[in-house]
Amino acid sequence: MSNTKPVLLPESFNGELEKWNEWVTHFENVAVVNKWETGEEKLKWLRVRLTGKAQTAFMKLPEAARGNYGECIKALQKRFAPDSRRELYVAELNTRKKRRDEDWASFGDTLRVLSDKAYPDLEDKAKERLSLNQYLSQIEDSQVAFGVKQKRPSNVEEAVAAIELESYLNAAASSSKSHRHVDVVVPQRSARESQWGGRHSISSSFWCCWCR
Repeated sequence: MSNTKPVLLPESFNGELEKWNEWVTHFENVAVVNKWETGEEKLKWLRVRLTGKAQTAFMKLPEAARGNYGECIKALQKRFAPDSRRELYVAELNTRKKRRDEDWASFGDTLRVLSDKAYPDLEDKAKERLSLNQYLSQIEDSQVAFGVKQKRPSNVEEAVAAIELESYLNAAASSSKSHRHVDVVVPQRSARESQWGGRHSISSSFWCCWCR
């Protein structure tokens, strides 16, 4: 076991269900940076980074699980990310719609988080494809949707860039058309003007007759 001071200290986990998968990934990444190569080293730091409900759950684990990193993670996984919650995440991912006050980039980030929670054991490319499919299904403008699909984005980031470009081009095209079709309104003479014009015509005719 290495006694070297860690380069980076893992964030603590207090038992919040929504953050378990994200925290485990974070902990494993920190372990790589600190070169914690054995389960014993990881378990040493895991114990001190669990707080609140997570610490209580750890203390209630069987002794065999508390002494083995792999078994400990499996046991805590069942406690903080059970299969029933995964089913909820799957349903939420499949039904998640873009809100009107939500920009496309934020919407894509939300779908990625949901796919990670719904399918933690799935390959990254497969999870990205699930997020992308749900993302593309929410484009309501048919012209924008066609333009985006023509570019064949392979991930959410490419789709975000494509939809922003297509939306801009469509808006510019619409603005150009509106400037080309300008209606010219010819003002009509008022009734009073028409009446005066009639009087003027009569007076002119009378004057011409008097002159004769």
